[in-house]
Amino acid sequence: MNLNMINLALIASSFLISKSKQDNRHNLPNFRNILEVKHYIPGRLRLSCSYLKQNSKDSMILVDTLKKIPGINNITINENIGTILVEYDFSSLEPVLILGIILKVLNLENKVKENPKSLLSKESINILDSVNRTVNEKTIGILDFKNLVMLFIGAYAIYDIKARPEIRPCGYTCLWWIYSSLIDKF
Repeated sequence: MNLNMINLALIASSFLISKSKQDNRHNLPNFRNILEVKHYIPGRLRLSCSYLKQNSKDSMILVDTLKKIPGINNITINENIGTILVEYDFSSLEPVLILGIILKVLNLENKVKENPKSLLSKESINILDSVNRTVNEKTIGILDFKNLVMLFIGAYAIYDIKARPEIRPCGYTCLWWIYSSLIDKF
C-alpha cells in the first residue's frame, strides 16, 4: 500500500512539474481570471480577459488606444469569449509592455494588486455563512454562530478552571478569547 502511495505521489509531482514548466515557457506574467496569456510567439500575443466579455465600450477604447502605439500592427478583440489578439513588431515592443498597457487602459491594475482568494477560502466563508444563518434561524435570532462558539468556549473554560485548577493558563486563555471577541463587537 505504501508503494502505491509513493507511485501516486511521484506521478502527481511529475505532472505538476511538467505543467509549471509548460506554463512558464514564455516568462510573461499571468493574472488568473483578470488577464491571462493564452499563447505567445514573438510578434503575436493572444490574451484572455474576462472583463471584456460583452463589453463593447471598453473593447473599443482598448482598440483605439493600442492602435495609437507605434509597433502594434493589428489588434482583434472577440467580445463573445473575451480574447485579445495583438500582432506587433517584436523588435520594437516587449510583450510585457503590451500587458501593462492593457491593464492600465482597462483599469485592472487594482484587481491585479488584490490578494487573490483561493477556492477553499471562498467556500469556507460560504459554509460559515450558511451555518451562521442556520443557527440564527433555529434560535429565532437569539444566537449566531460566533456567539454559539463563544458559549462553548466559555463553558469549556469554566469546566477547565474547576476540573484542573493546577493547570494554567488554559481556562483563562479561553476566557480571554471570549473577552477579545466581545470587545471586537463594540
